[in-house]
Amino acid sequence: MRGPIVILYEEDVMKGHASKRILIKLLQDALNGRKARVVGQHIDSCQACSSNFQILKNLTAPSPGKKTVPRRSVFKNIIAYYDGYRPQQKSPFTRGRIFFRSRRIQFAAVGIACACVVIFGVYSHMQYENAPIHASKVTGLVRADKSMLRKGQWVQPGVLLTTGENSKLAIMYGKIMKLIAGPDTKISITKSLIDRKDGKIYFEMVIDKGTIIAVFDKGWNLQYTLITPHGKVSSSGSKIAMKVDSAKTRVMVKDGCANLSSTQGHSVNSEEGSGYSITNKEVTSALESSDDENDDSDALYDNTAKDLQEDDDDDTVIQ
Repeated sequence: MRGPIVILYEEDVMKGHASKRILIKLLQDALNGRKARVVGQHIDSCQACSSNFQILKNLTAPSPGKKTVPRRSVFKNIIAYYDGYRPQQKSPFTRGRIFFRSRRIQFAAVGIACACVVIFGVYSHMQYENAPIHASKVTGLVRADKSMLRKGQWVQPGVLLTTGENSKLAIMYGKIMKLIAGPDTKISITKSLIDRKDGKIYFEMVIDKGTIIAVFDKGWNLQYTLITPHGKVSSSGSKIAMKVDSAKTRVMVKDGCANLSSTQGHSVNSEEGSGYSITNKEVTSALESSDDENDDSDALYDNTAKDLQEDDDDDTVIQ
């Protein structure tokens, strides 16, 4: 049996295909039911008309969630451009120009990406300013990376500070942060900056090993983090003593409070005047631990302060 006879009016047919106008009307739902059905059947059976219809749909489809329908003139211009396009044969010279044009586009894209990085860096610099730390006391052999550290020298983030045997170091940021490091201690200052928007001060230091005593004045808008091989101590201001060896990190919170966490995620909020032991797995209080070394945890701060502040200048003394 023959299929249904498809009749397209002459005004809607050009060389046996659906005309531009009929495709536009179909997309705009401007055809009556019978004619829309007839044209739809023709498009289903005609590859050329189906392709043109799909191209129109893809090019003129509105953004998701919008019901905007382009004007008829938009469809006509698209069809006219599509009908008038003729692919050109590319000579070797033309292919060369296309190649170099493509390379220029690639270089331009790389340039734009680099510019974005620069802009981000400038923005970050504008948002934050350095909180300069200086060495207020240097006793014995103390190195900043491979160079000798001198009293009064500024300490930039990223520098590794190392104290030798029988050596001590004191670093300060005004009256807001004071830290004294004992012998055989390694400290890296990874962050020391001020947020220009709210004035908040951020300190971050890595204590690889050794002994420190530090005051971060809780009367200021600040956040500090001390990172060790076993975990970290974070606070908005407190007075602490810390000893770091290969097995654990011992912390005494003399004043204020802090959050202590192990590298495996166990976390404890400290109590003022309490001692803690941090290992890779957990954080335990001195009262909970059976380690004999924790028997003197209550005196850790006082003993450390006495050892490190002996004969120090007044500007480095921590009470």
